[in-house]
Amino acid sequence: MKFRAGLAAKDLGILNGVAQCFERFGPSCLIYLSERSIRFASPKLGSDEVRAFSEIQQEKVFSEYRIASLANNSILFEIGLSNLIKAFSSAKTAHFVRIKLAKRAGQPCICLEARALDMELLHEVPIRVMRAADIQYYMPPDVAMPRVQLELPYNRSMRTVLERFKIMDRFCFVDGDMSGALRLRLQNDRCHVQTFYSNLIPRYVEGMTDGDEDMRRTEEGGSACCSIKLDSRKFLSALHFMTMKYDSAICCMIEESCLVLHVTLAGHVGTLTLYLPMYLV
Repeated sequence: MKFRAGLAAKDLGILNGVAQCFERFGPSCLIYLSERSIRFASPKLGSDEVRAFSEIQQEKVFSEYRIASLANNSILFEIGLSNLIKAFSSAKTAHFVRIKLAKRAGQPCICLEARALDMELLHEVPIRVMRAADIQYYMPPDVAMPRVQLELPYNRSMRTVLERFKIMDRFCFVDGDMSGALRLRLQNDRCHVQTFYSNLIPRYVEGMTDGDEDMRRTEEGGSACCSIKLDSRKFLSALHFMTMKYDSAICCMIEESCLVLHVTLAGHVGTLTLYLPMYLV
């Protein structure tokens, strides 16, 4: 198998940002390389853990991209995120970066080569090569249609609120309705704190039938609403994507299941999707 690619440092920042988001939930991730895209996926985790997935269109990030393998020109491997992020970060001042798959003393590695500030940079990050076909076991979970879908605000105040929430209680509630209102709520024996966001844009699924539309409305005929209990720290970690440049972020609330954050990265180069498990009230 062979892989060799080149990209500008500004585009390397996209990969670095995605890797940093994944590091919030575990020390490693899976990377699936194909002719059309690069996918990041969480390894198998417990049912109470956040699962993350990202897909980036290679032609929108790389100026050079070559891949070859017997598995239909696709490669799957697991990589440590700490070393990968260090490699990405060290090359942020470089003009151009090359990435390739190689072996060092029999150990498969992702090699990053760059020149920055008159210095030659070389990083060799060990990887564990896997069967490309096994990507089928690391796909996003099947979930029901969201009860509520709202576009989140671009400001970072939500992260500030959760920074305070996590000190006061392990859990918080997210209440949303399709009228465009979202509420973050913390409630225990010691305190009751709420933060409101209004005038958010509701998102509807294309091709929704009349029956589906009825599901988004309450029995009283008002806008559909949903409330989900989350781990405050995990929710805050999921919002790390707000430190990146992105075009939109949709909060999808799936009743009695989970909360999904679907992020479209800046320039529509790809997406980042996070699945946060709900806890019983």
